[in-house]
Amino acid sequence: MKLTLAVSSVALSLALGCHRDQPKPTRTVALPDISLSIYPEEVDREFEEMRRLADSMHRGDELIIIPITGNARNDTPGHILRLVAPQSRAPFDSDMVAFRKKADAEIAAMEDWAKSKPATRTDIFGSLEVAERECRQRTATPTTLIIFSDFLEDDGLTDLRVEPALVSPERAPMYARQVRRSLEAAVLISNVSMVQLRSKDATNMSPARMRAVESFWKELLKLEGDATPDKNPTSEP
Repeated sequence: MKLTLAVSSVALSLALGCHRDQPKPTRTVALPDISLSIYPEEVDREFEEMRRLADSMHRGDELIIIPITGNARNDTPGHILRLVAPQSRAPFDSDMVAFRKKADAEIAAMEDWAKSKPATRTDIFGSLEVAERECRQRTATPTTLIIFSDFLEDDGLTDLRVEPALVSPERAPMYARQVRRSLEAAVLISNVSMVQLRSKDATNMSPARMRAVESFWKELLKLEGDATPDKNPTSEP
């Protein structure tokens, strides 16, 4: 698996590349972070990417949007958006026009809910477990996982902002292996893309700890490749 930690357009191009290259329907699972620490304009950017993903869907493609909340087990049920593009063609592709209109409305409704109920914590681990269950319950389909977050897990048990094991990038992998053993999610997804969002919490983090956090996630998800964060954000807080 390959890690890309960069601006959202890169993640989107990876996902769209799968759609173009694969003759069969594909599945995209998107995890947008709606925690209170994420800057509002970054939340706007997340949901704009959700709309782009929906607009790019071809017949039979799936898009599953699972919000990263403060407690995935309690907060997520009832708030997972499952979009499946129609497979049978209608005259003038009217079915796809109707599908995209409905998808846009449902994504807008999720965005309104997210902005009205921002989570005070960030449960990425739990959201990964939910994503894993979603994929296991569905047919085997090439799947892309896109995680939009500042990647500062803070679920009440684990807090990467202050975790002593993340004082350096060198120590982070050992801690990640320890955490992975306790997670229910196997993250058996072939293509994973991580989109780093700017947040109030990340602004207060030292560069060394942020590098350690990146190293942690790379090992946790067993990804290969460069883990360089976006150094040129599209907007300022």
